[in-house]
Amino acid sequence: MKYPLVVMCTLDDALPNMLRGFLRDHRWLLTELRQPEAVAAQLTPPRPSVVFWQFDPTADAPVPLRIVGELARQHPDAPLVVVSDAKLPVEDRPAWTAMVLDLGAKYVLFPPFTRLVLEDLAGGLMAAAIERLTGRPLEPLPPDPEAIDLAQGGLADD
Repeated sequence: MKYPLVVMCTLDDALPNMLRGFLRDHRWLLTELRQPEAVAAQLTPPRPSVVFWQFDPTADAPVPLRIVGELARQHPDAPLVVVSDAKLPVEDRPAWTAMVLDLGAKYVLFPPFTRLVLEDLAGGLMAAAIERLTGRPLEPLPPDPEAIDLAQGGLADD
């Protein structure tokens, strides 16, 4: 099996930087793009993949929305997470979220983002993608030989 791949089409390096260490620890590849039209080429041939795509929902809406639909239709095994680059008013979020989910996105995120939320989302989606394509669950990471186990420090309970 080819290495699992996380494709991030973002406007800057903030989101990839939040996931870089997590992906390296899992030995998953990271491809960073700035052009959404290039995402589909990264998903061929099929491999366990997760796509994060960041765009401004208040900008030129038809092009990003068309691409969301095309990616979901052409690559249904690569879950798509749409990340809003703008803080939409709270009253506009449900309609925009519903539209993007109807087009095929699996999740929609609005700022602010935390590293732990992104890691949990990437990890869960990738585990499901690996199991779907291989028929086997994601294997746990081997223990880090440099990790310190505080329970084995020779300290006894008083």
